[in-house]
Amino acid sequence: MTEPSLAGKSARYEAIEDTFLAELDESLRPRGSDTLYDLVDELGLADGAIVLDAGCGKGHHAIELARRFDVGVIGIDPAPIHLDKAAEAIAAAESTTPGISARINLAPGRVERLPLEDGSVDVVWCRDVLGAVEDLDAAYSEFARVLRPKGQAIIYQSGLAPDLTEQEARRFRALDGPVTSADPGRIDAAITASGLHVDRRFSVGLEWAEHLAETNGKGPRRLLHLARLLRQPEHYIERFGRWEYDVMVADCYWHLWRLMGKLDEKVYLLTKPTDIRPEVSPVTASHSHLCLGGSIALGVDHAQ
Repeated sequence: MTEPSLAGKSARYEAIEDTFLAELDESLRPRGSDTLYDLVDELGLADGAIVLDAGCGKGHHAIELARRFDVGVIGIDPAPIHLDKAAEAIAAAESTTPGISARINLAPGRVERLPLEDGSVDVVWCRDVLGAVEDLDAAYSEFARVLRPKGQAIIYQSGLAPDLTEQEARRFRALDGPVTSADPGRIDAAITASGLHVDRRFSVGLEWAEHLAETNGKGPRRLLHLARLLRQPEHYIERFGRWEYDVMVADCYWHLWRLMGKLDEKVYLLTKPTDIRPEVSPVTASHSHLCLGGSIALGVDHAQ
């Protein structure tokens, strides 16, 4: 059979182009990041179970976890401004969920040195935090230490896909910290070293990016922002500063790469085997404790 000429191929494409575009405008009904809560639901947690929100930010996930599953939540974050915002959000949530503030505790700390007792939580929840953590071995080791035997961790982490160029990877560093923390092989090695067992591992980036673009247009809007940033950098640098400009550019690229499949975004469901024997943490050996409902002890390291 003779291969069609370029003119013939072009004519064939033009004949279906409008139909093709119309079909692309129809949603494939992608799932969004709320699917992480579905994973928590599958765990079948008992009322009053303890969930650690490692890197809780402004408290949104801690509130949702407490609201949806009737669990106690400990939110840990190194940034005082995040903890202040989280406290405000928790107080505001009382109007719709009375009593929720009694089930959420906040404390300063880092995932590499969690201010928690050994074997003190049922679930570790860590969403989009570890890309900014240099010592992944310490972070995953700490997750294993604070989990009770057979406790589970739900981790969402962005890695770098193989077709991301070195120049693009450097932009990623400007946004999210050490590039080695986003290396999929480095992530898997840290999990293995911690002794945690991988029950499930699945990619979500393209689907979540598609969902976000459909629901609030954030990805396509960031592309427009990037065009403006690149066309008139001096305007934004003078207005906000060079470092801030670089971070915004990197963030815009991140959303673009996400839609292009250049980020290796994965969800990990991990379990702590019963034969792991964590070392005693220097944090829990020397600091005062804060109790949540009488069932969990926090050792807050105020020096961090």
